[in-house]
Amino acid sequence: MASKVSRRQLIGTGASVAGAIAFGRFTEAAPHPHKVATFAFMTDCHLPASGQNERIIKAFEKVQSDPRKPEFIVFGGDNVFAVDGKSSKDAEAQFTNWQKALKENVTLPCYHVIGNHDICNDPAEGESDPRAGKGFALEAFAIPHRFYSFDKANWRIVILDTFHRDGCHVDSEQLEWVKSEMKDLRKSILLVSHAPILTVTSYIETSTHKNGAFHVPAGWMTANAAKLRDEFRNFPNIRLALSGHMHQIDRVEFDHVTYVCGGAVSGAWWNGDYYHFPPAYIIVELYDDGSFAHKTVYWEKA
Repeated sequence: MASKVSRRQLIGTGASVAGAIAFGRFTEAAPHPHKVATFAFMTDCHLPASGQNERIIKAFEKVQSDPRKPEFIVFGGDNVFAVDGKSSKDAEAQFTNWQKALKENVTLPCYHVIGNHDICNDPAEGESDPRAGKGFALEAFAIPHRFYSFDKANWRIVILDTFHRDGCHVDSEQLEWVKSEMKDLRKSILLVSHAPILTVTSYIETSTHKNGAFHVPAGWMTANAAKLRDEFRNFPNIRLALSGHMHQIDRVEFDHVTYVCGGAVSGAWWNGDYYHFPPAYIIVELYDDGSFAHKTVYWEKA
């Protein structure tokens, strides 16, 4: 015989669920999850060789004094202004300034993603500089490989590489590696990519509205998103996927994965807001039951 539930009990249960969803956490298994890590996600800083250091330093100060006390920073790509199509001399100036800004103003551990504007591919120079392509970024960001992972408590943070000469996607070599990183189901997985794996931000861009339909450029989201979705369905431990690239902020919940596009530290490339999104970073909190919370900080308005 089914038990009766009072209207008051039903309303109370509904309010609890709604509150959990509103704060980005749904705690089904553990009634009192324990926070195991807090970090800042700073994407699309677009720091040029000169001219914006004062503002980026202010952003770094805001993060490091944030009351949630982040323990490390993940930079989501397009960390320098833009070295694609630039000479090695121009690229070196931008990467040198990035390194200097971090060394002098950031004390927290830093992890980097490579964005499309972090890739030096001057057609006039070709491969004459061994740092061409992603070499400059690998060296300046001091990262072990174009894709890599690291663990924080029972979370595994997987850094992806989404921009290549043949387009925007997670390539087959990388995908096989990613699957091997996710197979330990005791680990909650957080994916970080520059291009979103899944996003709705493209549909706000007025340039995509043509002839009564949406025409979204391939480089605005991973081209093999459907394949990734099929693979992800085999890994229930994937919890969260962070990205940048679009300079807008959204949250998409699809299957069992939450996809968050993290805006841009630089807003509209240091020229105000972008589609009403001011310069921003995100604070992310990770919990031992695989749940998480995130908070957007509009750092120039705070």
